Amino acid sequence: MSTLKLPIRTREVFSGDHGHEQIETVFCPDHRSAPVEDCKICPFARSVEKDAVICVRGPAPHAEKFAIGRDPNVDIAAAAARTLVREILPRDVTCVRGDVSVEMCAALLVERGLLCLPVIDADDKLIGILSKSDLLLNQVQPNEPLAKRTVSEIMTPCVHALPDDAPVAFAISLMAFESLHEVPIVSNEGRVVGVATTLDLLRWLAARMGYVLAPERH
Repeated sequence: MSTLKLPIRTREVFSGDHGHEQIETVFCPDHRSAPVEDCKICPFARSVEKDAVICVRGPAPHAEKFAIGRDPNVDIAAAAARTLVREILPRDVTCVRGDVSVEMCAALLVERGLLCLPVIDADDKLIGILSKSDLLLNQVQPNEPLAKRTVSEIMTPCVHALPDDAPVAFAISLMAFESLHEVPIVSNEGRVVGVATTLDLLRWLAARMGYVLAPERH
């Protein structure tokens, strides 16, 4: 049985009452996003380190290698089909609840260099997404300053999302077909585990082509 080092990921959630919480998770080989607390009582977890969980459950079936063809185009297409989208996600994701002010969301987008903020409900389920374009489209309101409104009033109800076990090929095709710059990624329970962006896909593609990359974002 092989040993895996599962990176610890952080979902940071802001709420309208100035609440703030951080939830640490890992992508378990058992095909699910699991709280790190669960690993502490799991018989397969050998240790919980600062940034990773050492697990001996063994690799998931998708991680098995197979022969690479001579045609690099075919190889990239095959890799996109067998690589799960959760494998290319940054470790951390910032989320907000619907009662957060637009002013606070704008500050988060600028300060953290984010393209969007997933919006979640009280059960941490995805209900929408707020992007910089949403702010621009709603910046002119004759009777109500934009900053005083809440994110639920101007967010885009989320109609496009992918499960974390979807292949990268699905993310590429969805974003290209729908002209999207980012797609929320959710667990089987509907909780946000990350956001895949066009930059993440380009980094993955560049790595497959053998180019040296700058340190990835977290």
